[in-house]
Amino acid sequence: MNPRAHFFGDSFVAGYLDPTGLGWVGRIAEHCDGIAFANHGVPGATSEACVRQWFNTGIDPQRNETVVFSFGTNDLIYGVPTENSLAALVRGLDRAAELQVPAYVVGPPDAPGLADAYAGICAARDIPFFDTVIPLGAGSIWRAEADAGDGSHPGAGGYAELAELLERAGLVQWLTKMSSR
Repeated sequence: MNPRAHFFGDSFVAGYLDPTGLGWVGRIAEHCDGIAFANHGVPGATSEACVRQWFNTGIDPQRNETVVFSFGTNDLIYGVPTENSLAALVRGLDRAAELQVPAYVVGPPDAPGLADAYAGICAARDIPFFDTVIPLGAGSIWRAEADAGDGSHPGAGGYAELAELLERAGLVQWLTKMSSR
């Protein structure tokens, strides 16, 4: 049985507005032979909704499973208190530890304060974290496509840019290593 990587997040995880339908998760999957991918991205989902979904996902103890969280932007849009966003991430990471499922966190692109707080939580737990705020900010393909569209979501080029950044940051290597344990 192939190992499986779960991705929980919002419209960015779902690849919303990517005409190829791949988003960044699908592009990462193209570089991970032998790993099944489960994209649980839900447009409009807050951190709390993403973590609830994670709690309701069956994990097979006979299968090497990993989890990647990427959420937070909708928390700002919907006015979710920061402490609730942080508590949601902690609950998600606690559940991963309880299930012995390695976790990785990709920070929200338009939420620098929240991303910094997520990075601190991950550092304290020795969880890999990738901060997207600066790389997807001014001058990026992501930002240019988002600004030309709905103001938030990029097209294919922006999602490809994020996938490339994550690949260079070691996400593919991490998924491969964690899936072969």
